[in-house]
Amino acid sequence: TLTCILCKLTEHIIASNISCHFTQHNILYELQHGFRERRSCEIQLPQMVDDLSRTLVAGQQSDLILLDFW
Repeated sequence: TLTCILCKLTEHIIASNISCHFTQHNILYELQHGFRERRSCEIQLPQMVDDLSRTLVAGQQSDLILLDFW
């Protein structure tokens, strides 16, 4: 990329500190996935499908809000 190494290093340090702060103080929702340690989008998909199928079998309503920022 065209970003200088110092900018990348600074960004990494700030992002790591914010992530650690959020984790230590339980600021993020427990089921939040993506860009979190041990919570990838590949893990979220089977969990979501399982949750949807359980609510379908139980005859309950499922509401989804999907956001995609490009």
